[in-house]
Amino acid sequence: MKTQLLFFGLLSGLVACQNDGDIQPTTTLASEVVGTYQTNQFIDVLTLPVPSDKMPTVELKAESANEVTLIVTKRFPSRETWTLTHAVLSRQPDQSIAITAQGVPVGTLQKDRVFMDNGMEIQGRVLRIRLSGTSVSDEELNFTGFVR
Repeated sequence: MKTQLLFFGLLSGLVACQNDGDIQPTTTLASEVVGTYQTNQFIDVLTLPVPSDKMPTVELKAESANEVTLIVTKRFPSRETWTLTHAVLSRQPDQSIAITAQGVPVGTLQKDRVFMDNGMEIQGRVLRIRLSGTSVSDEELNFTGFVR
């Protein structure tokens, strides 16, 4: 009986010490990036003249396992919404996620330092978008933001 108990204890210990990296949960790139990203004056100094309640946002919505829709909303000086569908996600060697549209790079998502509205620094997911010709005025859109 002692031998069986000892064997059971040894076997249980070996199973408990097994590497958890063997089985990874299945997540898609799209599920990693979905959310609404916001910015503030600490992250993007170009937003200094923008009132805090009118900051631009970018929402990423999953279309498939590696495609998203980007919905850009600018609220200052007037409200404007712009949508980019079928943006393709791909994991990069540095563990960032590249976003391309029709083969053209439009942004990245990576873990980085984030400065919250109160100036406090945390580690978070930072989205950087650069698009040209997004509005009637054909201005370039640069966005750097984080998801809460």
